[in-house]
Amino acid sequence: MSQPSLLERLGGADAIQQVATALYARLLADEEIGPLFTDTHMPMQRDRLAAYLTEACGGGAHDAAVSLRAAHAAHQVTDRHFSIMASHLVDLLEELGADPDAAADFLDLVAARRGDVVSHSQIAGLPELSGAPGLVQPPG
Repeated sequence: MSQPSLLERLGGADAIQQVATALYARLLADEEIGPLFTDTHMPMQRDRLAAYLTEACGGGAHDAAVSLRAAHAAHQVTDRHFSIMASHLVDLLEELGADPDAAADFLDLVAARRGDVVSHSQIAGLPELSGAPGLVQPPG
């Protein structure tokens, strides 16, 4: 019998949609991250993120015509922005009761895409979040 996919371990496509919805709610409320989305159609953005994450977690092919790098290039996403997003994501997965091993694998997947999202690295050497290599804690 094969091992369940990361998507299955996280609760399926509906759970990923819930994560995307809750994550964007947090990001929009964040005083540093929220302004990055002022000209963004959020329902479409949320659905794109959910589709991308569903595919990345083993949920089959979606329209991935635009790469993460191309999608984020014009937005000047910094290491700090990525770290703040990652911190929100860690908190969210814990609050939603995600399986800790599945959550760690999911965070590894997100961390591996840092270089495709960050356009302008301005902060280096921040401490890593426990159990999530590559996801750094934003300074207080």
